[in-house]
Amino acid sequence: PYGLDVDSAGNVWVADRGNHRIQKFDSNGKFILKFGNNGTSPSSEPGKFDNPRHVQVDRDSKFVYVADSKNNRIQQFDLNGKFIRTIGKLGDNPGEFNLPSTIEQDSKGNFFVTERGNERIQKFDSNWNPILSWGSKGSSNNQFCHMEHLVLDMHDNVIVTDPQSDPGCSMQPRILKFDNNGNFITKFGTAGSGVGQIRDPEHLAVDNDGNVYVSDRKNDRILVFSPISNS
Repeated sequence: PYGLDVDSAGNVWVADRGNHRIQKFDSNGKFILKFGNNGTSPSSEPGKFDNPRHVQVDRDSKFVYVADSKNNRIQQFDLNGKFIRTIGKLGDNPGEFNLPSTIEQDSKGNFFVTERGNERIQKFDSNWNPILSWGSKGSSNNQFCHMEHLVLDMHDNVIVTDPQSDPGCSMQPRILKFDNNGNFITKFGTAGSGVGQIRDPEHLAVDNDGNVYVSDRKNDRILVFSPISNS
């Protein structure tokens, strides 16, 4: 199991990456349904998966979107797991994907997708028309290296984990924060195992107070960062 989402009714949707399927549970963990592959082998057929990394239920609770990573596409389903359509294909043009890993939707209905293969973030409108993208491989404030996941805060700012762990990159893991249009705001976290330091940031979440929770894979722990007051 890899990424998950909780819908407005409290149901938990899980991207079961190794089984190439999506599972749905109620808020008490009771199994409801599953869809995707029947076995443990990947598939590129419509409605099937190859390493699905993330699942997102839209704000209207009408559709489920899956980051079908190794098929380099997003797939759309209804809430019963019925396949509706495929979005995107392998490439680096607007609307194309290379190893998509996270889908998030902002308060206006726009979708954001991280792509490890293209080291960028794409923004789409509610109908999946491309709006903008930012990022490339590197270590500057608007670049990424082995990028992992993103989350949106209450102001629709975009927060991204950036391990910087590939050859030729800084090896200085960090968390980056951008506004809703991809403009850099700040970064935080330094390399190490001390307080507030990280070695391999992967998943993250943000609460209603703006606290950011980061899973630090190589330090085997969760870190919590609180907002810094400007007063």
